[in-house]
Amino acid sequence: MSVTPTIHQSASELREEQLLKLPRQRFESDWFGKPLDFVAEFCLAVSPRGLFFLISANNSPKFSNHPLGQFTKGLWEEDVGELFISHSESSVYQEWNLSPSGAWWSQRFTEARKPDSQFAPDSAPSIKNHVHDDGWWSWIELPYNARLLEASRVDITMILTDPRGDRRFLSCCPEPGIAPNFHRPESYQTPKVISFS
Repeated sequence: MSVTPTIHQSASELREEQLLKLPRQRFESDWFGKPLDFVAEFCLAVSPRGLFFLISANNSPKFSNHPLGQFTKGLWEEDVGELFISHSESSVYQEWNLSPSGAWWSQRFTEARKPDSQFAPDSAPSIKNHVHDDGWWSWIELPYNARLLEASRVDITMILTDPRGDRRFLSCCPEPGIAPNFHRPESYQTPKVISFS
């Protein structure tokens, strides 16, 4: 089931307690349309400081204890949330990965799965995480502004371990007839922007 991403836009700086109280969007089913038996949610918010990407779930996540804020390739091999942003007039897109541990990774692509050799990731973004008995959340602040987002298309994806230990692939724009593939910038969606104060 497709989910149209919503971006909450604030004209003033956004504090963590405000971010955590914003409405989250929930995945009801996985890539193949199978209903989820756990809660998996995300939230996007933009302020003058940047774009906040928050993910949360009430599963028992599988992840390595990378240090908070460590740039780590291969996070998609365990539980992870992913944000993809493409520009409407271009084949270029960027991917950000965020682990329950607070580790992150990013790469820009010139076309589907073709890394941009000139790309240098942003250094030391702000990241917070919390893992507890009833679930977990992580958020990352990215140097993206509202003007850039107006000309962008996005997909939010998650790879999570369900209560049976199976990996579940979630996407705002799934295509159930094929194997999970998040590198389809032509399928990314124009987000809905909601202003708040």
